[in-house]
Amino acid sequence: MSVRYVALQKNNFKTLQDLAGRSVSVARGTVNVSQINRANRQQQLNLSIIPVDTLQQAFDLVADDRVAAFAMDDILLSTMIAESDNPERYTLSEEAVSPTEPLGFMMRLGDDAFAEHVNNALEQIYTSPEMPRLYQRWFQQPLPGKGITLNVPMSDMLAEHFVAPR
Repeated sequence: MSVRYVALQKNNFKTLQDLAGRSVSVARGTVNVSQINRANRQQQLNLSIIPVDTLQQAFDLVADDRVAAFAMDDILLSTMIAESDNPERYTLSEEAVSPTEPLGFMMRLGDDAFAEHVNNALEQIYTSPEMPRLYQRWFQQPLPGKGITLNVPMSDMLAEHFVAPR
């Protein structure tokens, strides 16, 4: 998972430098707030960070052209774009706001036998020849019951992880 931003296609924003001097919405309470603030400081972008209460509010600010972009996890942004009335109006940044970070599962502490069982099961799934088809089914084809397609190709980093997951 990486943090990117969504913007209106018509504005042709692709990199963080494209946002210099503009406003960016973020959802309060997410790690994305500190990530965009860090990028803002490090690259001296002079961004105006607009915190809002929900992901939808942050997305709507972009949709209404009230902010230049909304920074969030790329998979969540892809889902919000796909669920919008006009997905073609939006684009994801080419440049990530922060380094790629792994996602994981939360499990109860101290249950090492359960954790090992889960890890073994996931390793079997990830290294299976079926894994590329499973990924394509959920990230590049219409989602069952939703009628949307996320259009998120598998990254080279994720493909390498599936070969050697531990």
